[in-house]
Amino acid sequence: MEVPSTSNPALSPQPGDGPPASPPSAYAPPAFQPGPAPQAYSPGYGVPAPRPAFYAAPLVRSPMQWRAHVRARFEAGMLPAQLFTEMAASGMDQRTAFGIVGEVTRAMRMRSIKVIAGGGIMAFIGLAVTFASMAAADSAGGGMYVYWWGPVIFGSLTAVYGLYLFARIPRLPF
Repeated sequence: MEVPSTSNPALSPQPGDGPPASPPSAYAPPAFQPGPAPQAYSPGYGVPAPRPAFYAAPLVRSPMQWRAHVRARFEAGMLPAQLFTEMAASGMDQRTAFGIVGEVTRAMRMRSIKVIAGGGIMAFIGLAVTFASMAAADSAGGGMYVYWWGPVIFGSLTAVYGLYLFARIPRLPF
């Protein structure tokens, strides 16, 4: 096959050169470069990594460490049945495991009740000061009075937070 010649013979295509190369585009996608293998999702981000069917025994030795471990697991959303399985895997007998879990849930319940009561008392004091100053201003024939909106709002929000804490306490079968 005859190739037409150009004015510069060094730039003219030769019989074994193949098809002419297209000029690079400014919008061409970058070449694929494989990255590292995908890792499991971090806790709290996206889809959680699947949990193993059997929980390895944690490195917890004393009852105080167990209480802290149980509370942390409950706050992370672990179910009591999973926690009892984990405690049994570490060699703890059932009576001790139920006792520790019961103590932790009782302490969590008391904390939430204290938060609810504290928020309610704070809101009540804010309302009492507001209504007392309004009554004093009315008895004097008008005037200025104090509206304690801070304790009312923050006390109410604290009480709602206490209700949230109370709702997160796991229900035990005993």
